[in-house]
Amino acid sequence: DFGIGTVTLFHDWIDDVNDLLPLSGVLEVPGNIGSATRAGISGELTLPLDGIGLSNGRVDAAAEWQTSRVDDPLTGAIRALSEERQWTASMSIRQDLQAQRLAWGVTMFARDVFPLYGLDEVDIQGQRADMDVFIETRAIDGLRIRLTVEDVFRDGESRDRRVFAGDRSNSPVAFREVREQSQARIISLQVSGDF
Repeated sequence: DFGIGTVTLFHDWIDDVNDLLPLSGVLEVPGNIGSATRAGISGELTLPLDGIGLSNGRVDAAAEWQTSRVDDPLTGAIRALSEERQWTASMSIRQDLQAQRLAWGVTMFARDVFPLYGLDEVDIQGQRADMDVFIETRAIDGLRIRLTVEDVFRDGESRDRRVFAGDRSNSPVAFREVREQSQARIISLQVSGDF
């Protein structure tokens, strides 16, 4: 068997971008900050793993990279869109062991943080990477039993927030807040079937 993959190039012209709009230099409200562009490349790939000894195994991978441009309504400078990551990537491996009525899998992801632009602050936040694993059995007729561990590495949200003394167009940084928060690891056991 051969794998299958797709690659997509994209370019978006965006009208009426919703973001925080400064008013009179002292207030900010949700509003339209004008037009923007977004361009990038994304890809997906599915490959069987029989060739490396994992019979009935496969890997699914996806990645995306993008860049965006919008005129900042406060400074007039070109910047990225708020709340949009520049890149993401994920990969899942799954193997079905039919004779043993067993399946297992691993899902990994990594991604960029994203910015938020306010009147007097720039806030960069997000979760960067982690992994989920599972094992599942149908050894008991009529039942599916699945053990899952989510957020194996407990990589939680990070935050890098710069707050300015006034509006960020011409004010010095008043303080900087850097925070790393761990994620709770979740272990679950799911039993489903006919009772």
